[in-house]
Amino acid sequence: MIRKDTMAMGNYFAPPPPVSPSAKEEDKKESYKYTKPPKPKVDETKCVGCGECIRFCPFNAIELRDGIAHIDPNKCRDCGRCIDICPVGAIS
Repeated sequence: MIRKDTMAMGNYFAPPPPVSPSAKEEDKKESYKYTKPPKPKVDETKCVGCGECIRFCPFNAIELRDGIAHIDPNKCRDCGRCIDICPVGAIS
């Protein structure tokens, strides 16, 4: 069973493709590669500037400019908390 909080943060591990019984040992190891989640992005047309994402960002990577949230890609660590907390779904 998959924990709900793990699913909310995104799929950090790509599901392995089916491996045939006759596959080589190297092919089996390659099927579990780590895939880094994409950086969160703000849809400026949806953002209402409520500041909830700023309060919940543990890395202080989000700031409001002209009433719209902006994410600093150098500070962001892809934790996904801003995506989960945004009340209007402006961050994806």
